[in-house]
Amino acid sequence: TRPTHGALWHAYATMMSRTGNYGTARSLFAAGIQKCPKHVPLYQGWACLEMRGGNLDLAKKLIGEALTRNKSSGSGWLVAAKIEERQGNDGLVGLILRRGLECAPNDPQLYHASAELA
Repeated sequence: TRPTHGALWHAYATMMSRTGNYGTARSLFAAGIQKCPKHVPLYQGWACLEMRGGNLDLAKKLIGEALTRNKSSGSGWLVAAKIEERQGNDGLVGLILRRGLECAPNDPQLYHASAELA
């Protein structure tokens, strides 16, 4: 096993989430973050799990951690915008996408999301 391989933690936690084992998925994301704190997809994956489960405050905290560690992650900005959209903060969605474009100017998904919002 490779306890410091973030992608393996992410894959295992995602598999558990997709099979409905949400508690196990949360534990795996947490353990993965503890072992691989620089692996941003772990934060993003856990944030998406919490967002789907309606725990938007925790999702927001996790995606904030992800973006603190890697501001150039276009997918992180998209998740942050989706969380705000789910909370009904439509005004913040555009601001987040614009900030994402400043930090990740070559991300086509951010441009697409921004264009859909306009």
